[in-house]
Amino acid sequence: MVDEKPHVAVPALRSLLRLAYAHGCWGEVIDARELLANAYRVGTELELAVAQLIAAGRAATAEELAKGAGDTYFDVRPHLQPTAAYWVPATALRIIAVQSDIVPDEHVVEIVDAAVDVLMQDRAGTLCNTPLLSPVLLDALRVLAALAPRVPEIPATRVVDYLKPLVPRRPNSYRHTDDSHVRICVGIGGTHSSLRAAALDQLLDLLATADSGVSQRVEHAATDLFLRFPALVDSRLRALSADGNNYASALLALSGNAPDADQATAAGAALAAPLQSTATSIGVGTGTVRQSQLAWHLPAADRRELLAIQLDRAASPFEPGDNRADYLLAAVNLSHDLDDTDDLYRRAIAAANDPNPSQGDIMINLGNHPLGTFRSSGAILDTRPQALYLASALASTPAQLAEVRAHALSLLRTPGAGYFVVRALQKLAPPDLNRDVALLATHSDWAVRSLAAIIWAKNSPNDQTIGQHLAADHDVRVRRALASALPSDNHTHATEKVEVALRADRHFSVRFLLK
Repeated sequence: MVDEKPHVAVPALRSLLRLAYAHGCWGEVIDARELLANAYRVGTELELAVAQLIAAGRAATAEELAKGAGDTYFDVRPHLQPTAAYWVPATALRIIAVQSDIVPDEHVVEIVDAAVDVLMQDRAGTLCNTPLLSPVLLDALRVLAALAPRVPEIPATRVVDYLKPLVPRRPNSYRHTDDSHVRICVGIGGTHSSLRAAALDQLLDLLATADSGVSQRVEHAATDLFLRFPALVDSRLRALSADGNNYASALLALSGNAPDADQATAAGAALAAPLQSTATSIGVGTGTVRQSQLAWHLPAADRRELLAIQLDRAASPFEPGDNRADYLLAAVNLSHDLDDTDDLYRRAIAAANDPNPSQGDIMINLGNHPLGTFRSSGAILDTRPQALYLASALASTPAQLAEVRAHALSLLRTPGAGYFVVRALQKLAPPDLNRDVALLATHSDWAVRSLAAIIWAKNSPNDQTIGQHLAADHDVRVRRALASALPSDNHTHATEKVEVALRADRHFSVRFLLK
């Protein structure tokens, strides 16, 4: 392997595996399987690599391999049978959870039945598992969460019934099942009308905890479901809001319901509170976006003052990028229906032109030297796209609109900036973007190509070339954007051809958007 000769390594490693088995050396068996899996991976025999990782119980390594396999589907159903070697079905389930969007429709029922059987064995106390963390159970729930919109009604009923006892909890506590629990209820509640009320009740009960991370998970994951079925949730959300539950109040605000005057005032006070980050202490996480949703109904003069405060906060030298992004997005929420925003616009566009990191950014990223022992990942360091998004919300004159557009097109060259730059362009909706669709469709950023897909689909095109190119895009998010933007009626010949291509897409999430 060191000499990049997998054809030599594979026979040697297979011999090592046989010797380890013969001598009963379990640790060496696992090591040999993992090395053999790596050799198969290098030799592009991914299915053989997956089989070795499943047998070795290397779930994390198998998960990474499945993530990097693209649209290559691994049929691991033979490994789902109950066995004393609990790590085998656990690893197989982990792979399915990663590849859930490309699981063929004809495999779904068998996989769901196997995952539900794990839940029933756990309830009966017969599940063969480890005493800690319970990987088989957790991975079965991950699979059900990933396949939730495709779970048939009868097993869905059993799953919802299994989850119900997991809702009550002590204050300030969480369960390892919380992420999957929320996703399952959202998927089943959106698919099965007979189970919708039960699923929503569980989501509302989880939201009611208000002192656990699960409440935030519900707020983020269930927003669309709550907005689709307000008659089933509004009365409970109002009751929770009256009891001081800010998660419920923010969800009500999103549906156009004004929060209680005291809550809006308290949100305004929180948005104006002094910052906590200093030269010696830096915190991440603000809750500012939720507070801005509650302050949405405040008078324009109050919102203008709060918006200026968010710009002051974003200019603090000690705030890391994640916090600055929150302040700028909160400012967007506060910017509606404001007159004479020239001064605020100038500050926003100045922030969009400033690429320099704050001291907070430097501290967060301090350990990411290749030889360092400290690592941080996922942090936002460049908030110019969020600032530009705010500038697009504040721009009112033709000169300002043109300036934002020019900055947006310039920022498209910055890796990772595409999403909020595209949001800014969508807010401006410059008509001349129509002529740039071909250029946008070949951009390196998925968000920019998604914008091209939306523009192409909404312009009643007669030429299918760009549409077919986007329908074959390697990033499924672009194909989802195209599928959601296609008209439900008044098709042209070009959009009909593209829809046919998307209906044959391997990804369920693309086909689902065309129903």
